[in-house]
Amino acid sequence: STWLGNNKFTDAEKSKQAREELPILIADENSTRIALNKVYNSLKSKEPVSADEVKIIEHSLDENVHYAERHGHGENDSKTLAAKTRQKEFEELSAEDRSTSAKLQPFQADVRKHHLHTVMTVNQKRADIGHKETMGVPVLGVTVPFTNLVRDVLLLLIAFISLKITPMYRTAKGEHGHEVPAEGEEETNVRAANGFTWEPILEVAKLFIAIFICMIPALLILKAGVDGGLSPVILMVQTSTNDPTNAMYFWLTGALSSFLDNAPTYVVFFNTAGGDPTSLMGDPEAGMFDLSVGTTLLAISCGAVFMGANTYIGNAPNFMVKAIAEENGVKMPSFFGYMAWSAAILIPVFIVVSLFYF
Repeated sequence: STWLGNNKFTDAEKSKQAREELPILIADENSTRIALNKVYNSLKSKEPVSADEVKIIEHSLDENVHYAERHGHGENDSKTLAAKTRQKEFEELSAEDRSTSAKLQPFQADVRKHHLHTVMTVNQKRADIGHKETMGVPVLGVTVPFTNLVRDVLLLLIAFISLKITPMYRTAKGEHGHEVPAEGEEETNVRAANGFTWEPILEVAKLFIAIFICMIPALLILKAGVDGGLSPVILMVQTSTNDPTNAMYFWLTGALSSFLDNAPTYVVFFNTAGGDPTSLMGDPEAGMFDLSVGTTLLAISCGAVFMGANTYIGNAPNFMVKAIAEENGVKMPSFFGYMAWSAAILIPVFIVVSLFYF
């Protein structure tokens, strides 16, 4: 109990410090957003670029080097070397080139990257606060909330009671090669009468264990943001000034959710959009049916949830129904056959949703 008390005290102190740092980081993110817009408007103009915008670009390049050094593997890390190369390219520009929009245009991407780094820093700080303030039991470096433990214990208890009250029945091989209730069991056993078997559940469990293992690298690459291998995907959901493109959020979140689990896909794009539900929901006084606000969170949520129906593996129930149907002799479409049906029926609906809401 002493250890728990000291540990919670330490986490409380760390959480307090993190909460004090968060407004500073948010202010920094806001200032970099303003700077990005200033550079964007200046480079669009036909007028010579002012010294202020040049300083913003120079500062962004410096910060990108520092960020790469802090989050990489030292000075020889590939990302650090790439950031230093961009910095050197800027330093080699003449004074005349530094006032020319065409010469500075490529460096807007570096200002964008600097802003997205500040967004990632804010998200990480919010995550740290949530982790430190979570009351639970530490398991392999992850704090499992007490509420989750209670939920899991209750589910196991319900399953145990169910098996005790309604035990399994004797089985025999059916005409399709599956296990079926033995003769006479359907009259005396509830599970037999309901046609319950473990096979569909086991089939889905094996598949989704493999999916969850395989999707970890993809999610980590996405989590790396503009510094990861899927940085074009991250940039596709935003404008040149890193404002959200809600239709792209809807389609890209949905496309990934069709093949990965919807919850982690939602979290990745939620954090990409800023990670603050209050700002993503817009003005609360405007009302939930005011489509001029809050559409970013709506786009991410709808994409993650709706498009899980595009494939068998997009949602566990899809594959469960397939397994149950096949066990009972109902012919089901193949994986790509199902996708053909879902594309023909659902994609037109999603296009209408996209046009109407986003």
